[in-house]
Amino acid sequence: MNSTRKQKLLQAAMEEFASQGYAKASTNHIAAGSGTSKGLLFHYFGCKENLYLECIQCVLDSFEGELDRFVQGQPQDFFARMEKFLKLKRDWLGRRETEYRLLQTSAELPPTVAAELNRAMEHWSRMQTELTADIDWRPWNPAVNPTKTVEMVRLLFEGLDRRWLHCAAPDCDPDLDAILEDGLAYLKILRQGAYRQDR
Repeated sequence: MNSTRKQKLLQAAMEEFASQGYAKASTNHIAAGSGTSKGLLFHYFGCKENLYLECIQCVLDSFEGELDRFVQGQPQDFFARMEKFLKLKRDWLGRRETEYRLLQTSAELPPTVAAELNRAMEHWSRMQTELTADIDWRPWNPAVNPTKTVEMVRLLFEGLDRRWLHCAAPDCDPDLDAILEDGLAYLKILRQGAYRQDR
């Protein structure tokens, strides 16, 4: 496939899916917006579902690039790193309005598309485990299990992701900064319980 043509198709598709949601998105609009025929769109992607999933993969690849750059040279303090990562997520979502709106549509997908999306997201979740590489565990309270604490933070981040991404109303516009502040407050509570008091 011509890479320029593919990029135009994907950009038009992202904008259509982001503004209309999966169900209401029109492949006619996508083809017209990219200056491509509908027949060629289906020749390249096969179906609307594949096109949507390709758009999501582009978004995940973009964030993976941010994460790769982020992991280099981060503090060895677990909670300081998690705070910086949360701020990175908020900043990325704020800079990428179309991609952010596209991710929000994932709450309304048909079951077959949602299942494929979940498989794509599993790789992204595994990739985030790199965030705990080379952490300094020495300041931790010996009575606190670091593995369980990391799992609690992962669950916290999943909850924050749901707040950031899954709005019930189509015109929902979550307050990114308020969600970030909540996340930082929860991390502070966990930090106080996890570290030795003499630290």
